[in-house]
Amino acid sequence: EHVEATEAAGSSDHIVVHDVDADSPYRYCTGFLLLKDRDDLGAAEVRRLMEPLGDSLLVVGDESALRVHVHTDDPGSALSRVVDLGSLTGVEISDMQAQVKDRTERLTHRPEAGTPKRRCDVVAVVQGAGATRLAGQLGARAVVDGGQTQNPSTEQLLEAIESCNSDEVVVLPNNDNILLAARSAAGLASRPVVVVETSSIPAGLIALGSYTAGLSAEENGATMRASVNRMADGAITRASRDARVDGVPVDKGAWIGLVDGRLVATSQRVSEVASRVAAAMLGPNRQRLMLLRGGEHVVPDDLDDAIARVAEAYPHVQIDQHDGGQDHYPLLLAAYAAEERLEASTTAIVFDSTADISGDRVTNPSWKMVPLTLRFGDEEFVDGVTLTGAQFYDRLKHTDQIARTAAPSPGAFEVAYRDLLERYRTVVSLHISGKLSATVESARTGATELGDRVRVYDTYVTSALLGLVVEAVQRMLDEGTSAAALDEFVRQIPSRSGISFSLDTLEYLQRNGRIGRGKALIGGLLRVRPILSLVNGEVDAVRRVRGKRAAIPALVDDMLKRSAGFDRIDVAILHADSERDAERLARTVRESRSGITSMQTVGIGAVIGAHVGPGALGIAFLAR
Repeated sequence: EHVEATEAAGSSDHIVVHDVDADSPYRYCTGFLLLKDRDDLGAAEVRRLMEPLGDSLLVVGDESALRVHVHTDDPGSALSRVVDLGSLTGVEISDMQAQVKDRTERLTHRPEAGTPKRRCDVVAVVQGAGATRLAGQLGARAVVDGGQTQNPSTEQLLEAIESCNSDEVVVLPNNDNILLAARSAAGLASRPVVVVETSSIPAGLIALGSYTAGLSAEENGATMRASVNRMADGAITRASRDARVDGVPVDKGAWIGLVDGRLVATSQRVSEVASRVAAAMLGPNRQRLMLLRGGEHVVPDDLDDAIARVAEAYPHVQIDQHDGGQDHYPLLLAAYAAEERLEASTTAIVFDSTADISGDRVTNPSWKMVPLTLRFGDEEFVDGVTLTGAQFYDRLKHTDQIARTAAPSPGAFEVAYRDLLERYRTVVSLHISGKLSATVESARTGATELGDRVRVYDTYVTSALLGLVVEAVQRMLDEGTSAAALDEFVRQIPSRSGISFSLDTLEYLQRNGRIGRGKALIGGLLRVRPILSLVNGEVDAVRRVRGKRAAIPALVDDMLKRSAGFDRIDVAILHADSERDAERLARTVRESRSGITSMQTVGIGAVIGAHVGPGALGIAFLAR
């Protein structure tokens, strides 16, 4: 149905204001929608009838309907005075004295045990199971059920605010008719509350896209308003009766399309309306479209065809489709900028322990390492936590057992992501090549329920080169970047980097099954030291030399060839319990070329060490 749009263009169906006023001498908060029988009936006439009954009077509307709100001791009289003027709908009456009576209990409400505390939480009013789930993924701590025919009361919003475990709160009413109740709840709350004037569920979701738990409510409010001001808001529904909307006659049963509250299309064909709505919403600065499909009971059979026509007409536009589940509106839309800004203050980085970033280097509070595990027989160890690289190599000297490695569980990643999302808007997750480990797939599974706030990348590299990638991404965030730029940076990693290493023995690589196309080349060469590289994410043999002394110039030569086209590079020397060899290699590298921006020596950790074995030596570089 769409009595709402045909009764008051761009507005909701009725206003229900439950503003608990402890100082009001009247007991009942009364609200209703009056569908006028007379075209000449104005707000002033209804206002004169209501004024003797109480205070906090509000009468607003258009040529077809009026919304009325009043505090009174006699709700029945308020209704009877206007019943002859038209049809009443959406009548709601609240006992304010009863609400005030338990306000103290509401204000002393405590959040559930174990809920992590944030600087700022978000309370969002959302209707529909899918939209509710999406709001939670975007960071809303409390979601209050409310839609076009069910506006939450001030007391419900206040309870949601007080349930938050935070210093401050942002409220997203997501409906113009809930704005007054949201402001009333904010005034009664025990902590600072900022109400962002979102008028629709899509606007609320766009606002949540710029939310950062570590910022203040005022800071979040400012960024949210900026995001909402840049978007276009759309809705497609069906007229439930003949009416005029924005002066345009609309037939009962016709599809209507609204953009930013104004009628832009009406037709018997939903595909035509969808195309015209999209055309009105999209523009040079709005090249991304979010679609929220309504519940099954309101979605027409040809909606998929309508959406397909929009996608075909705008192939350059990114369309994100979600099952919102909302009533009344088969399709809600938001058009917004495609570029997502990523900055250090709002973005965290997750990486796995194969990056070999040791504890003393993990000083950035926005970094989190998720470790792989190793097993010697029945004993299990956590890489870099319960077993360091040095301890691992020492253990190899006293055991014949084979160390088996395993990727972190999806649950481990999900815990890490959720922890960081309590403080950051976005998480960038950087991982070992998927051709070498199941780690990146585990990370993707762990991020499944968290939506676009977590960006998981297969870097196609590992070890110290992955560490260089983490540091490079942090520099990008420090300067401010975009999601598209980050995507492109990761895509180019294989062509702008290199990692080569030599092994004392092939035993560990072979028995762990990590030799790729070079297996035939190096098999059986017992006295030959192979030079291995990562090529497109997997191990390959690039040459072979005799003895460790020959390995150092061979490694440097490979690095020089692969880095020849880059003026500036970062370098890491890596070793597996062979620090003296690493020092010699570092000296040779420093003398080999100019433009080395930074150089570090990294001990290969237990997981990578389990595959390359003790004595391994290598060079990694990443172009600036």
